Amino acid sequence: MKVAVLTKNERLFRLVCDAFAGENVICSSFAEDLALVRELPRQTFSLILIDANHGQYASHHPLSSWRECYSDRRTPVIVIEQFFNIDNLKDTLAAGADDVVFGPVNPRELNARAHILLNRNKARDQGSAKIETNGYVLDKRNGSVFANGQAIRLTSREFAIAWLLFSNLGHFLSRQQISEAIWGNYEDIVGRTLEQHIYKLRKKLDLNETSGVQLKTIYAFGYRLEAIQTEKKSEASASASVASLCY
Repeated sequence: MKVAVLTKNERLFRLVCDAFAGENVICSSFAEDLALVRELPRQTFSLILIDANHGQYASHHPLSSWRECYSDRRTPVIVIEQFFNIDNLKDTLAAGADDVVFGPVNPRELNARAHILLNRNKARDQGSAKIETNGYVLDKRNGSVFANGQAIRLTSREFAIAWLLFSNLGHFLSRQQISEAIWGNYEDIVGRTLEQHIYKLRKKLDLNETSGVQLKTIYAFGYRLEAIQTEKKSEASASASVASLCY
């Protein structure tokens, strides 16, 4: 079992290692959150521990965004707080952390909480691993996409982007949000790569007003996926049919 530890505190890292001493566990330390996010597609971690002193775990945290996209490989997250603070506890859990451990950290308690989460994770209901919208079906368990019953082949990265868009239906997503969630950073080269993926995704899934789900571009800012109402979809299809008769 592999455990990722996001901290700059060597003492805390050693304490985490001690918590799993005697078990077949490999602990890896990461000093930067983006370094961890970039490593996640390369390694499978059973558990992620985050030192709150490294930075508050919130909804905009790169790791939180990554988990939203790749929940088929969703790894339990435990945040370690130095002191008890009810506001931090609420914010951390609301951002998606699975558990919070307050200092001083007891290795035996940390080990027990970790195994409870791991066991719960195995038995987690898989119902949330599927999205169905206007004829589109996305299933994270096998990375499949169907549009009106027809299977659409996507790369793993295209699927991750599609899942992010469909799980935020009707909400604006900035280019930076998408780039950090999928690639772990936001640079010009990533921005250009994102545009290429969006172009392919729009074409493969036929994301326009006649298909029932439309991908809109907010120029220079980002994207928003919108579900088209049945009436509007019918009108758009009828208009397209009439237009085709004129040529």
